[in-house]
Amino acid sequence: MNLTKRVKKLFFKQKEYYFSRYYYRQLIDKYTTNIATYVKLLNATSLAVYNQNTNKNILEDSTVTFKYTISQTKKIYGEPIYIIENHVINEMSILFYRLKFANERVKCEFHFYKNELFYIKYIFSYISDKQKKSIINVLEGKYLEGKKFNYKMNIISDNNNNKLLITEDSHFNIDFLSLNSDFFNSIEDLKKQNEEKQIESQLKFINQMAKNL
Repeated sequence: MNLTKRVKKLFFKQKEYYFSRYYYRQLIDKYTTNIATYVKLLNATSLAVYNQNTNKNILEDSTVTFKYTISQTKKIYGEPIYIIENHVINEMSILFYRLKFANERVKCEFHFYKNELFYIKYIFSYISDKQKKSIINVLEGKYLEGKKFNYKMNIISDNNNNKLLITEDSHFNIDFLSLNSDFFNSIEDLKKQNEEKQIESQLKFINQMAKNL
């Protein structure tokens, strides 16, 4: 390998390394600040114009499904790229992977509470409208028997209170969540715990600042 190729290889390797560190640093900030990310997700399910019901359980035929443990997930996908543990509430963990869905590369987040999977997020970056349509077609075929899914207004719900919704910010996201999970059933108590934790953290900071005066 000549010098130019070696320099290019090193440059892109370092660029990917620092991009990854920045990306996961952002995620830590997102999920360690408070529980608002999950509350917002829960609110999105109630604000949907219409629930398109499916007779098929969401994630039923997927490689990983709700209530899977961390060890079961690792056994299927191997070690994650990154892990966040006890980020907002004790006994919570998030595993991060890069996988494929509908032939598209996707960043995946697997969220666990008390070692049970309750939420999966697929994040598609830089995809075209054609690729979006292909992904929607896969979901329509799997859950709605080919019926159209108006993802900008509706969500898909199964008989076990599991939900599938699509959101668009800077990325195209698919969210799978189980509203019957311990996490969402306890979210009001968890919000209170989180608020108390934030107050405790603020008091520690104030006390530390006072000591330094």
